[in-house]
Amino acid sequence: MTLREAELAARLRRPQAASPPPGDAGVAPETARLEALSLRAQRAWRNALALRGRAQAIRAMRIEVSAQELLAVSRLARLHAQAATMPVIEQAKGVLMAQQGCGEDEAFDLLRRASQRSNTPVRVLAERIVDNLPQRRGPNGSRVQRPR
Repeated sequence: MTLREAELAARLRRPQAASPPPGDAGVAPETARLEALSLRAQRAWRNALALRGRAQAIRAMRIEVSAQELLAVSRLARLHAQAATMPVIEQAKGVLMAQQGCGEDEAFDLLRRASQRSNTPVRVLAERIVDNLPQRRGPNGSRVQRPR
């Protein structure tokens, strides 16, 4: 409570004279009450603004932490996806190298350009290439499983 509020509160608590002066008609106590209410409202407004600022700061910190967590998870998810699709892409490169008689970089470049032309991810094209290979037969005539 500020000094001004304390003075107004003390003035309100004092016993009033038996009757106000004839021209006054109790205006002074009413004015004091209104001033006290006004000061309280101003203090409440300042507190509300301070709390809003704190809430915004907390919200910003939460968003920053969420973004950092998302990046960490996203990096991990990308690494898992890369590790899962790498063998298929490598197999498709091997097929292209054998069919086209080119090197590893050229085979990947062929795969990449075909991916761009067809607007299909490299991983999907690589899976199609590997899936369309003729099945190999083992020495006893059974099909040989391709490693995945």
